[in-house]
Amino acid sequence: MKLQALFFALAVLLLTSGEARAQLSCSFAIADMPFGDVPVLTGDPDTATATLTISCGGTGLLSNLDVCVHLGTGGGGQTAGVRHMTTTGGQLDFAFFKDSARLVPWGTGLSTPTFGTQVDQTYTILVNILGIGDLQETMTIYGEVGGNQQTAPIGAYASLFSGGQATVQYRIRSTLEIAGCDLSGTQTATPVFNVSASVASLCMISTEPTGIDFGQHGVLGANVTGAGAVGVTCTNGTPYEVGLDGGIAGAAAPAYREMRLTGNPPGGPLIAYQLYKDAAFANEFGNADPYRLHLVATGAEQTIDVYGRVAPAQNTPAAGTYHDTVVVTVTY
Repeated sequence: MKLQALFFALAVLLLTSGEARAQLSCSFAIADMPFGDVPVLTGDPDTATATLTISCGGTGLLSNLDVCVHLGTGGGGQTAGVRHMTTTGGQLDFAFFKDSARLVPWGTGLSTPTFGTQVDQTYTILVNILGIGDLQETMTIYGEVGGNQQTAPIGAYASLFSGGQATVQYRIRSTLEIAGCDLSGTQTATPVFNVSASVASLCMISTEPTGIDFGQHGVLGANVTGAGAVGVTCTNGTPYEVGLDGGIAGAAAPAYREMRLTGNPPGGPLIAYQLYKDAAFANEFGNADPYRLHLVATGAEQTIDVYGRVAPAQNTPAAGTYHDTVVVTVTY
């Protein structure tokens, strides 16, 4: 008789669990994850979040709600386990993580994961439902665009998670059942959300310009030449221009440039010189067309060489150190 009583009690509990499962209805929504403008030139990662909202109504007496979230590759696809957002002619790598520190990827569950192992991972959460009424829970999906993607071209990037790319399995489970979504009684929802980012045109003078040192000379009886350089880095595909102003002469370069004796005001000793785009000294380098240099960026640093020449058709000034200061302008 004791065995029969125990069997009866267990049967009642299981019946209660089945009724709770039948009476609870849930919906799931995942908000879009917009990264906004991603500063790819810095080489640093960029972060964003999305929120999964769980809404359930009905009776859940002495039960748990198991929710298992699968995130696939997305519309941008993946390579070697790394998800992509895509644009015309380019892609941005990104990943999903389970924690705000972005140490546990939504992929392999490894304790020491790499950025490239995050595809198609189940994330299970358990929600206690005690009593009668509605339930609303939220969970955060953490995203990261990986660093060192300086060659990503300008454009708007996206990866749409639809058609089962985002799948939520859920079920009501009594306290006597084993947690998990690989058991019977699982229901499925397929929310849709979009991951987006943009890469805008950006340029920076990436290294300190190397000045031109014409060296020491006793008499300006022959051409004196020298060379310097400046490093410029711009977003891949960005057209840009490099110009050099007129220096301390204040004239509209390349009409006239001068080096003045250090410490002397205008009107004192000077050395006239000119700057060029090429080693043949055929194309003068100035701050307005056609004297500016026109380039298209690759995302990597581009070295702009500057060639200088002191022509001999001038008197040799007083001995001393002569200098000029030229401003480099990058327009994009």
